Amino acid sequence: MKVNLSVFVAGAGLLISALPALAHHSFAAEYDAKNKIELKGVVTKFECTNPHAHFYIDVTDAAGKVVNWNMELASPNMMQRNGWTRHSLKVGDAVVVVASRSKDNTATASGHHHAIGRTQVDVHGRSRGPGQMKRISLGGGVAAVALISASLLVAQAPPPVPDPGAAKGAAKGKGRGPATPGGPAPHLPDGTPDFSGLWLGGGSNSGDITKRLKPGEEVVMQPWAEALMKTRKSQDDPEANCMPFGVPRGAPYPWRMVQTPTHKAATHIFILYEGNIHSYRQIFMNGKHPDDPDPTWYGHSIGHWEGETLIVDTVGFNDKFWFDYLGHPHTEQLHTVERYTRTDLGNMTIEVTINDPGAYTKPFTTRGTARLQPPGDEILEYIFQENNIDLVHVNAPAQLP
Repeated sequence: MKVNLSVFVAGAGLLISALPALAHHSFAAEYDAKNKIELKGVVTKFECTNPHAHFYIDVTDAAGKVVNWNMELASPNMMQRNGWTRHSLKVGDAVVVVASRSKDNTATASGHHHAIGRTQVDVHGRSRGPGQMKRISLGGGVAAVALISASLLVAQAPPPVPDPGAAKGAAKGKGRGPATPGGPAPHLPDGTPDFSGLWLGGGSNSGDITKRLKPGEEVVMQPWAEALMKTRKSQDDPEANCMPFGVPRGAPYPWRMVQTPTHKAATHIFILYEGNIHSYRQIFMNGKHPDDPDPTWYGHSIGHWEGETLIVDTVGFNDKFWFDYLGHPHTEQLHTVERYTRTDLGNMTIEVTINDPGAYTKPFTTRGTARLQPPGDEILEYIFQENNIDLVHVNAPAQLP
């Protein structure tokens, strides 16, 4: 039986496009992108578990010894959104993969790029039947996947089907998944913006918070904070250890805003996250902060409207999460002000002003965007702690993905 999939396995990773996906840990801390290996073997196991799916292959080396290799994929959620199921690879499938080996030189490898999306990829060479090598261009490099005698056919993703009912002003997909729906931002009966829907994106650069700043601003750390950051290890990142990512850091998974009630002015707004530990935030509309809040991962948030923009003011953070993969720290003095604006039906801008005099010499503001996800997409279960086996291979300074 041949299975027609809408994604590729590329370099032992899931090749999808649209938004670079930061894994729960730094790829560069675990894998050596310059140490590319080509392996030919037979699948012995396929695990669709979080935070990464894995498949295992028996490979016979030059000396005739059989070694079982662990090949890391994207998360099952990313794979599912692109047509994969737990049946997409089967025990006995023969495969050839090109991958980057783990830096600890164990029998572990992964592709360099995991990304989110539903679009076509640039394939150099036609998709042929079993026994033929297909080469896939990924950025400047070449990744390859072949099925030697497998029952699986990996095929090019079909282009998205245009929606004849889409608004006239809908943005084009530009080769990066379905077009973002156009039209004006919706409103609730009380006249406030309706932020419902599934969104992907965030208000900062989760790799390095000093990127995507408001023009003219800079991040200047206190000497102790800069010294601490230089000592941090990638394997100690709380987010990589299944802890909440805090504010404004995000994850490459969608999230949903829930306003309640909807027939009159909302008293609460909840943000439900798919990624990390299925955590949530609650925003008390027109409320006030307690005098001495207990420090928590997401702090205490109050909100109000300024025209079309939701303002979220948060205090009461603990000092445990990192702002990014590089390990930018903060203290319990952290105070954030987020500004969410649904600019049209399919797009949202997010700005986050960070004020922490304990760790930074002056406030700074990060900027980002979020995009409405296609109808029918929903938050999927993502249990981070299920199979978090990657950190045993990591022993490196905190670094970019």
